Amino acid sequence: ADKLAEAAADVKALTKKGGEGVTVEEYEKLLLGLSACEVKNSGIDRKCDAYKALREARKNRGTLVKDWGGAMAGLGKKHIGHESPAVRIQAASLMGSIFGTSKDSQGIIIKAAQAEKHPEVLKQMLRTVASSIAKNDAVRELMLANAGHANPKVRMEVVSALTSTWAKGTQGTLEKAMELVEKDADSDVRNYACRRLGERADERVLPLLAKLTKDPGED
Repeated sequence: ADKLAEAAADVKALTKKGGEGVTVEEYEKLLLGLSACEVKNSGIDRKCDAYKALREARKNRGTLVKDWGGAMAGLGKKHIGHESPAVRIQAASLMGSIFGTSKDSQGIIIKAAQAEKHPEVLKQMLRTVASSIAKNDAVRELMLANAGHANPKVRMEVVSALTSTWAKGTQGTLEKAMELVEKDADSDVRNYACRRLGERADERVLPLLAKLTKDPGED
């Protein structure tokens, strides 16, 4: 309780800095403050004060004194194994960028994902490396391995990766997505995968779509 109160006090002080901006070290405190937040079905609880503070700090890229790219990825790598699921989710997010993830970051996330037990954390890890599915065979293998994950939301994240334009030309990805359309145990996953098939713009899906639309039924 004392640690949580201390973290909350740090967060409150940092959010009052205003135009001064926060340093990477101060941002790290905001990141670790997320340990006070619950992780729900849709991720970190958006009503959590510590998460509100971190989002406020990220609104303007100029609020950080140092660069966002390397520094933020470094924080992600440092805390990807934190005991708090909320911290791990944000750490995984920090390791991505509009340019994708570095090969080093991909390796770290893949290793962490293979051991991750929390489905919401795993979803973020998969999302962070998804754009590298054609560049890194280990990322492709990670996605295919999680196509059979027990949690349907994790499988939906996998579907997003398998049917993305990033996956064009990759071995086994479209086939696995089509398999999920027909065989997944969850109707939401089957429907989502069916909706996503066209994203690949690949004619191999046409026979399956023709079959499904011939007698679609209630689903």
